[in-house]
Amino acid sequence: CDRYFPGSKFIHTNRPTHDWLDSRRRHVERNVEGTRDGWYTGTWLTVDMDKWRKEWDAHHERVYRHFEGRDDMIEVDLTASPGWAPFCDLLGVAVPDQPFPWANRG
Repeated sequence: CDRYFPGSKFIHTNRPTHDWLDSRRRHVERNVEGTRDGWYTGTWLTVDMDKWRKEWDAHHERVYRHFEGRDDMIEVDLTASPGWAPFCDLLGVAVPDQPFPWANRG
């Protein structure tokens, strides 16, 4: 909750819903495989695309409602345009003279 950090800036990362759902599905499938192989002992083992889509929609609705009318939050889709500009604009700093770091693509 941002009341604990007054004056903070916020970044809401986003991507197409179907990409997020596919990533989450693949994560659960790795967990299932890990359970069989003995390295995963957690409980996140069920693919439920309908439930996840509802969670996604509800989360985004809460974010947009919370930050409505404010100028201290940006939304960035790194899958569409990874780069420094939106972050630097939010912070009021110059764009670095180095490539934008992006790990774990796909």
